[in-house]
Amino acid sequence: MNQGFGVTPEIRTQMKLAMFYVRDIVFLVGVLGCSVLLGNLFPPQQLVQLICFYVVNSLFGIWLVIQPFSNPGRRNYDLVLSDLIPQQRVFRSFDFQEFSSTTEYVDVEVTSRND
Repeated sequence: MNQGFGVTPEIRTQMKLAMFYVRDIVFLVGVLGCSVLLGNLFPPQQLVQLICFYVVNSLFGIWLVIQPFSNPGRRNYDLVLSDLIPQQRVFRSFDFQEFSSTTEYVDVEVTSRND
């Protein structure tokens, strides 16, 4: 049935080209496109700075599409966005504001026993 047409077995299967997934390639093209658009802000005399700008943006884009070892199911740009955008649901215990300071529950007297 699968005669080399590039049909994925499931809907959630990611297609891979070379060492990047298609989703990553689209993201890298977007990052590089934005860097080219922003590169027009550099005057022609700053060619070295422009090349450094392209290199730094390329490396930053590659870092954003890498999956970290601590959370292999998500990309770095997913993790950065989840940190920047506040979550809709924040779960706190009912007694979250019960103590006025941390010293109230730290003042535990410790006695040592000398046998």
